[in-house]
Amino acid sequence: MKSENLYPKDVFGSFSIRDRIIAEFAIKANFINVSDGIKDISNVLSKHKLDILDLILTSMGSSQFFIAIVDCSRIEGELEKAIKDIENINGVNEVKYATKKLKEKLVDRFTIPTFGGGRFEALILGKDEFSQVLTEIKKSYGSGGEAFIYMIGFKLGSVCGEKYKPEMLTAEFIREDVLIFQAFGWGIPEIRYLDIKKPKIVIRFHKLFESSFVSERKTEPNCYFFKGFTTGLFSKFFKKDLSVVEVKCIAKGDPYCEFIIEAK
Repeated sequence: MKSENLYPKDVFGSFSIRDRIIAEFAIKANFINVSDGIKDISNVLSKHKLDILDLILTSMGSSQFFIAIVDCSRIEGELEKAIKDIENINGVNEVKYATKKLKEKLVDRFTIPTFGGGRFEALILGKDEFSQVLTEIKKSYGSGGEAFIYMIGFKLGSVCGEKYKPEMLTAEFIREDVLIFQAFGWGIPEIRYLDIKKPKIVIRFHKLFESSFVSERKTEPNCYFFKGFTTGLFSKFFKKDLSVVEVKCIAKGDPYCEFIIEAK
């Protein structure tokens, strides 16, 4: 899928905005009908002229956790009254709130990032920042730095492959699972060839993070971390040693990065 057709999915950690009064609401609930619960919360916010800027819902079992960033600039009455009205909604168990302490942003103080419906805790990094760190390591340590970065990627991919490998590996699983890279912001995948019996996979990545932010044009493929990661990941999926070769790279001036994954 083209990047212009993809929607942004904000992972709230801090909300940057100046010269407006904003607050974070953290709500724990056990709504029988979650849609009705969302409507009830929205009605209270609307009643008090609190404008929603960001809203995240996580469901775990019978519990729901809402994080709302609201603009209080038009509020009618006291903020505490709005909080009380939310607490009185049937199914709401707890409400926490905080207002912006810094002029330029509000920092989340009530949550930790997760994925998989709250089952797995996540670490969030800016991909331009991570890419810059990898670039500096390669620049400072040359081929030794490249080998080190590859090994970090390989070990991480092996851990993930062991953790998330399917009971039965199918072509459909591979086609769906590579979308994880897109969902987690690594890049936008496009499978060009797939044969799980050989095995052989050709994957093209648009906007792959490791090379998308490189300022100096390279003469050789640049994605050592990602090559290591895919080697470890797919070796665990296929239960055999695979090799990964990067044949096209954004850092070289190609419009995308492309990898050939196959048995050694």
